[in-house]
Formats: sequence, C-alpha cells, structure tokens
Amino acid sequence: AVAAQTDAIRLLVGLLSSVECAAQACRALTNIALGSPASGTAIASAGGVEALVALLPSDASVGAKAAGALANVLNSNDPNRVAAREAGAVPLLVTMLRGGGEAAASAAQAIAMIAGETGGRAAVAAQTDAIRLLVGLLSSVECAAQACRALTNIALGSPASGTAIASA
Repeated sequence: AVAAQTDAIRLLVGLLSSVECAAQACRALTNIALGSPASGTAIASAGGVEALVALLPSDASVGAKAAGALANVLNSNDPNRVAAREAGAVPLLVTMLRGGGEAAASAAQAIAMIAGETGGRAAVAAQTDAIRLLVGLLSSVECAAQACRALTNIALGSPASGTAIASA
C-alpha cells in the first residue's frame, strides 16, 4: 500500500505541471497530506513542495488550491517548511494576500504553516506588508481564522513582531 501511495504521489506531482490537471492534482495532494506529516514528506520527496510553490502565481483559483495543498504538506513538518521558504513561497504567498477571497485564505493558511518554524517566522515578518495584510484579513469572515493563526505564529518568541502586529 505504501508503494502504491508513493507511486500515486509521484504521478500527482507530475500532473502539477499540466495546465489542464494542476487544480485537480492540487486537490488530491491536499487530501493525501491532510493530517499526515509522513504523506507530506513523501510529497516533498517527489518534488511537490517546489512544484506547488511554482503554481502560486497562477490564476487565483489554481494558486489558491496550490496554497491549500502546500499548507497541508507543511503542517507539522519543519523540513518541508524550510523547503517552501527556500523555494520562494513567502513573497508569493504575501502577494496572494492582496487579492482577498479563497486565495488569500489559503495563502494565510500556508503562511501560518511556514511561520510555525523559527526561520519561517522571521522570513514572513521581514516581508514588507505581510503583517499589515494579515491584520487586514482579520475582518474577513473567510480569512480571519487563517490570518489569526499566521499572526500568532509570527509573534511567537518575537517581541518586535508582536509590536508590529499591535501597531498594524
């Protein structure tokens, strides 16, 4: 069963490069990674973190699905969080916060996961407008919970970030 899942993950990661299949592949990877750090590791080993990051600047719908899948792949998985940060996810996710809606909610969720790791916390806090945009999302019914989680993770152990959040 593990070999079959690994093969399926490799196929799905491969489909992320197909314009016609990317959204569905994102949905499938979201479900596979949900609550399973081991599956997140398998997705990362197949090149999934970089492939999902590459999809973030796609149209809002595909970008939102990629950010949602990325959030699940990063959940409780510091090596994957580092990989996403190193692949350039943070500035792309911050850009997605500006659009509102599903894309912003998914981006905030992925930012929360990246900020769950010390280096990720600093990387997000260093992004111009990240904190201000996340604070702005607190008034959005669709985005508030994810924005709150991201801000909480950013503030952990960082009085300067806490002050920046309070000032935003």
